[in-house]
Amino acid sequence: MSPARAMKRAASRPLATVRVAAWTLRNARRMVPGLHHDGIGAVAALVPAPAVAADHRSVVAGVLRLTGATCLVRSAVLQRWDADHERPRPLVIGVSRDGDGFAAHAWLEGERSGAGFIELHRRPPA
Repeated sequence: MSPARAMKRAASRPLATVRVAAWTLRNARRMVPGLHHDGIGAVAALVPAPAVAADHRSVVAGVLRLTGATCLVRSAVLQRWDADHERPRPLVIGVSRDGDGFAAHAWLEGERSGAGFIELHRRPPA
């Protein structure tokens, strides 16, 4: 299903959409202090996704984009969503060196955004 069609379908169920948005916001906000305190172990503290259709993933991604979530928070929340909807994927953390600089990035296995990064850590889904 295309992302636009999934978003339209999710929007036709407003109560479920609000529940998913609230879940996403709560988990994203929990992650930031958790990462500072527990490191990558904070991912385990994410609460289970609400029991709604998997096509609400576009709502999760949209909320994360609108709130300016970091790549690590985004990947962790989406990993939990996918795992709770029977699409488990490992979270990958990598680095790259660009000239004199250094960059780190997190993504879910299978996403193209990890191209050009050397994998340092892989966290399996819960």
